[in-house]
Amino acid sequence: MGKTIAQKIFESHMVEKPFEGTNILKLDRVFCHEITTPIAINDLVERGKDRVFDATKIKAVIDHVTPAKDSKCAMQEKILREWANRNDIKDFFDIGANGVCHAIFPEKGFVRPGFTVIMGDSHTCTHGAFGAFAAGVGTTDLEVGILKGVCSFREPKAIKFVLNGKLKEGVYAKDVILFLIGQIGVNGATNCVTEFTGPVVDAMSMEERMTICNMAVE
Repeated sequence: MGKTIAQKIFESHMVEKPFEGTNILKLDRVFCHEITTPIAINDLVERGKDRVFDATKIKAVIDHVTPAKDSKCAMQEKILREWANRNDIKDFFDIGANGVCHAIFPEKGFVRPGFTVIMGDSHTCTHGAFGAFAAGVGTTDLEVGILKGVCSFREPKAIKFVLNGKLKEGVYAKDVILFLIGQIGVNGATNCVTEFTGPVVDAMSMEERMTICNMAVE
């Protein structure tokens, strides 16, 4: 029986299976921004673990509130900036050289088919458009990813959407994903990997595929 792309990626990145249904995967990328990462940074510093598993595999950007709207936001940006400098993270995109995380990282070529990617952001699944397994994670998983370069995931269950036919004029990628969400419900793909294929997807640009994947989390 054939395997899904998620199963293939899991197998190629498997470090260990400590419990039934639990997979510890090696990470190709850990993406960071100034909203969620500073929480992880502060905890790592407090525990005496202010280091990274591989500075070349960690990419960071200030993108959510730029320029800072208040002192709290400015402090978050300062924490991320100083952390990147301390740990020699070269791919840090500061104010003036930044962009939206889910756009600038692919534009820079940091995502590849078959990669494993995590970020403390619910729309990390956007990077699935490039054939990667990309998942948003919480602070604890982000800390482990930064420190050890691994992350724990359940066995992947996949839902395959085959989109046949051709989109009519005025119908776009966002309309497609909103329709699919309406069909399966907001909880319809919980704990699942979604795969999109078929003639409609084949005809889409990368930007359109990113739109589909970006909203898959919804």
